Amino acid sequence: ARRLLDRAVEAMGGAAIDTLTSLRERSTSVVPTLDRGEQTMTTTLAMAFPDRWRRDSAGPYGEGALVMAGDQAFAVAARRAPRELTPAARRYQAQSLRSRPLLLLRARREPGFRAVALPASPQAAVSEVAATLDGTTIVLGIERATGHVVSTRMRGRSPATGEVAMKTRRSPELMQLLRTKSMMR
Repeated sequence: ARRLLDRAVEAMGGAAIDTLTSLRERSTSVVPTLDRGEQTMTTTLAMAFPDRWRRDSAGPYGEGALVMAGDQAFAVAARRAPRELTPAARRYQAQSLRSRPLLLLRARREPGFRAVALPASPQAAVSEVAATLDGTTIVLGIERATGHVVSTRMRGRSPATGEVAMKTRRSPELMQLLRTKSMMR
């Protein structure tokens, strides 16, 4: 497990990920709407390590932001007053944020961090590592040849409904690999 994680760290820039003081991500995704159509959603995530972040989103249902700074956290939605997040919602948002590969790999040296390689075929292009931190287990799919993290999986309870939810993210590289393999059959 440690060798796979070390390879993933190298693929993301090596030890430099440990010295980052801030990070900004922008993403665009296509989301389904209630009328069964699709619309574009844009998200900007700004982080100042170790414990400050803001996620701005704009999509089919309006604009909003989530902000966490130390022990304080609040949400802002278009044309509504800011509302403080409950402790459960703060924990859920922090867990969700830590499921990002870069942030999880930065935490690899923390005392409570545990990693276990999951069984895989020797011919598999992707190996999985189950990493546990703060009581949450996140499974990273790491491409053996490059060390690129191509997928993540996590289970957690939604603070709003209490239901178990599974989050899966797949990178464009994994999707291309899957398309290539299926075309080769």
